[in-house]
Amino acid sequence: MEETFQNVKFEDIIDQIGGNGKFQQQHNIIFICLSSIFMAMVIYSKMLAITIPDHWCYVPGREEANVSTDIWKNMTIPRNGETYSKCLMYNDSDENNETIPCIYGWEYDDTWFSLTAASQENWVCDKAIYAHTSLSLTLLFSTVIGIAFFYIGDRFGRRKQYIFSTSLASICRGVLPFIVSVYPLFIAASAVAAGAAMPATESALAIGIELCGVKHRSANNFRSCLCFAFGFITIILLAWLLRNWIYFILITAVLSCIPLLFVRYLPESPRWLVAKGYPEDALKVLQKVASANGTALPNDTHTKLKCLSDQRTEKMGLKTLFVNRVLFKNTLLLIWDRSAAVFTMLTLLLSDKTFGGNPFVPFIGQASLHIPAISLSHYVGNKFGRRCSHLFIVLTAAIVSFLTVCSITVSSPQWVITTSSLFIQFCNQASLSLTNLQSMEIHPTCVRQTSVAMEYMLSNAISCVAPYVAYVGTEIELRYMFGILGTTMLFASLSISFLPESLNQKLPETIEDATAYGQRQKYWRLSQKKHCEIETANLRSPDPAS
Repeated sequence: MEETFQNVKFEDIIDQIGGNGKFQQQHNIIFICLSSIFMAMVIYSKMLAITIPDHWCYVPGREEANVSTDIWKNMTIPRNGETYSKCLMYNDSDENNETIPCIYGWEYDDTWFSLTAASQENWVCDKAIYAHTSLSLTLLFSTVIGIAFFYIGDRFGRRKQYIFSTSLASICRGVLPFIVSVYPLFIAASAVAAGAAMPATESALAIGIELCGVKHRSANNFRSCLCFAFGFITIILLAWLLRNWIYFILITAVLSCIPLLFVRYLPESPRWLVAKGYPEDALKVLQKVASANGTALPNDTHTKLKCLSDQRTEKMGLKTLFVNRVLFKNTLLLIWDRSAAVFTMLTLLLSDKTFGGNPFVPFIGQASLHIPAISLSHYVGNKFGRRCSHLFIVLTAAIVSFLTVCSITVSSPQWVITTSSLFIQFCNQASLSLTNLQSMEIHPTCVRQTSVAMEYMLSNAISCVAPYVAYVGTEIELRYMFGILGTTMLFASLSISFLPESLNQKLPETIEDATAYGQRQKYWRLSQKKHCEIETANLRSPDPAS
């Protein structure tokens, strides 16, 4: 009897019970959308919290002198060109206007923030590197933590991964204001929060993609990215409104707990259950889906699930990514693509000179570009294919980066540099959206989360140098920074061209599926519009490690 179902695919079962019914829509709203919004707030709140406001030495006596702040600064603070020194003051006991370091502390411009972590702890002058190092070390340590959380998703289930990651992200973000004075603890809590935030979002998205029909995968990714953009915008508005980092950090921690109140509605991925050898548990989940969607589960569903479970590859894990040549190649390419986008975005975000010095402009600029960039990637990815669209977007960003180098060389006005930076950010937002979708579609079920973890781990590791490249652009030479970014994206566009096209392809389940995925595609083939089944039906690898 089971031999009849040897060619059955999980998508066939999903299509029978509804690939975008009431159950999936409920999951999309509560977990994909809300989680994306709140986890975006968790991630970007730290970057806003460590903003260093404009500052200068505090010199006592202005109240007694009864003069304005500007007059007092002119009397007590030396100038560096058109601006006042941030770290020097006049020695009031020396008649030759000798300058000395700040000995009474600092005053901060409260135009944008009344208090940040940097101004609270005086991470300025000799400690100016503290803010950059905090972000860099957070990215570095969060890679190790993140891969552990992603491993939980493949080893113990997407549902447990979501609950654990969301809980830790909320708790660790909420304790930051209370431990900021202990620098190592501040970095450790920041790293755990950052390391848990993305696995929380990705686990909810993984369940949504693994539970929907083929034609709805891109829509789910689009929803996740779009809500991530809304979350980014929300935390900027909160920071702008509250102006105190303690307030918006605590509010973010509380809001990110909200989806946990609805966790009873969060199912385990039936694909994961089948891939782990639990067809009976998968059947129970599918029965709930069918009931919510108002459809009937076919009587032979259990037999199909058991057949799919019997075809699974045993003991797929992290090692699988390295011993399988095709899977290893695709993972490396996706790692570089994601790393290039994250590295470029973070570098531009931290570079004040590209946006004129206003601390909110780079965040507002990037946030405002999220929605059109994600919409563009969703449209062109479904219209022309993931690979071709992705390659063109990243290559365009690389070209604009090199043109920006030329513009800086001929002393172009600031608005040219700002416009170029925003356009590059636009392209990188679209690139990240497509990378995320390709990663979900190319990797097989049992190592899907582990593969994504590898991408995040190494992309975060590479992005650790972003604060220092931004420092080069801000303090040394802006052309060098754009030259580095352009070269990075140029190589990324080349790597994208070697990825398989995943448009309208069914998700791979076994190691054989992953080995054969895209092997029959020609390099210059643009899309797969007419193909709605995975290419492994007639192409099975006898040696999974080949």
